[in-house]
Amino acid sequence: MLVVRYRKLYQTDIALPTIFFFAAVILTVFVWQNPQYDYALFLFLFEQVKYHFSREDLLFLKRVDDSFYVKIILEYLITSILPLSILVLLQSHLLVLVYLILLVIVALLPQFNIGYAMPYPFSNKFPEWKIYFRKKHLWVPLLLAYVLVIPSVIYQNSNIIWFGFMVIVTGLSSIYMEREPIYFLKIVRTESKVFFREQMLNAFKNSFLLMLPYGVVSVLFFFEEWSITLGLTVGCCLLVQLALVLKYAFYSSQIVQALCLSLCLAAVFEPMLFILAVLMGGYSYRKCLLFLKNTIDA
Repeated sequence: MLVVRYRKLYQTDIALPTIFFFAAVILTVFVWQNPQYDYALFLFLFEQVKYHFSREDLLFLKRVDDSFYVKIILEYLITSILPLSILVLLQSHLLVLVYLILLVIVALLPQFNIGYAMPYPFSNKFPEWKIYFRKKHLWVPLLLAYVLVIPSVIYQNSNIIWFGFMVIVTGLSSIYMEREPIYFLKIVRTESKVFFREQMLNAFKNSFLLMLPYGVVSVLFFFEEWSITLGLTVGCCLLVQLALVLKYAFYSSQIVQALCLSLCLAAVFEPMLFILAVLMGGYSYRKCLLFLKNTIDA
């Protein structure tokens, strides 16, 4: 099951796993250097929940193997070795126990289909947001971010709720990891500058639409830090726009796009990387415009 899991993960999309890998490394190093934020390792459960609801072998395993629940729990336990090891080394025994209980709960959760499908508030002119919102299961990072509000309020620690912004922006940025066929761009009937401007406005509008409710919740519980919430809301929307820029700047390489976006996300935690991220963003912007001009206006 582990082989199938990771083969499926890397079969069609190499960029998103790359981003998650670097995000996992950044998060692990951050928690190791700041043990007071050990609860942040529970973000690794995001991948387990996402995979559990997207896997297609549960019904088959249930029919052919009476002990399939045990095997699924072991599978999720093996793939959670990293966060569990860090929690053990930090001697956070209570969190280890809670993490294990949540893993068991995830493994036992039934897969279900919701009968009513809420319409997406996205423009039909840019269908990729509707398509990839379902394909990438982007409701998972949104739900996880709102779950983070609970411990943030309980412990009166606004850093937890700030981290929720990064969870959301990582999920939304994955929309622009996909690439439309090159001939789609060649048949665009508008100029490259108009096409790019419409894409950027749409990326900001949609990301702001999804960020705004979370920002409002943040202000309600931490009103005295409203300026930070406002900055994070707008900044995360700009990061989603940057993912769009990187998509066209490095159209032929998802790996380079993923590395550059990971650098920008890392700059949020490490200010020394901010200057490098700004320089890279400026270079990518010019490269993006040049690519669209040579492709659409040719």
